[in-house]
Amino acid sequence: MRDYIQRLLSASYTVQCVADGIAALNVIQNNPPDLVLTDMNGQAQVTDRQLIQRLT
Repeated sequence: MRDYIQRLLSASYTVQCVADGIAALNVIQNNPPDLVLTDMNGQAQVTDRQLIQRLT
């Protein structure tokens, strides 16, 4: 699904995909995005809720 979304959006936007919440936090700290898409399945190290809380 990640690859599909990347292919779909990359025609019009700069898209960066990561595998988990820790990687997302690292990328976001270095280059804050305009939009974050995340799944609701949760991650072992950082849940989606924790990720959003750290962004706000």
